[in-house]
Amino acid sequence: MLILVACFLLTCYWSIRFSLADSFYRVNTLDAVRRAVDLVPGNASYRSLLAEHIGGVGLNPDNEMVKAAGLSPLESRYWIRLGFRREVEGNFGEAEKYLLQAARWTISSLPDGR
Repeated sequence: MLILVACFLLTCYWSIRFSLADSFYRVNTLDAVRRAVDLVPGNASYRSLLAEHIGGVGLNPDNEMVKAAGLSPLESRYWIRLGFRREVEGNFGEAEKYLLQAARWTISSLPDGR
């Protein structure tokens, strides 16, 4: 019985934590998204939005975008954004690396299984 109560309390704790993080994410401000990432650091979408906000204030968003790509490596959008950013910076070698990574996952997910 004690194990069931502990499982119930743990489930409640994480449900509240995820709900709070989602609420902060939907506010869509730099501080709110940072709070969402603090609550659920393993969410790639939260980190991607945080990277957008960081870039919007003139700071380097690469750290958060790399983390987002690492958390969800099969989503090519993170790799594409990293590649385009490297192109803008003139770092074509890294841009190619990231864009090829995006293409690899996009092609492997096609229905014909190429």
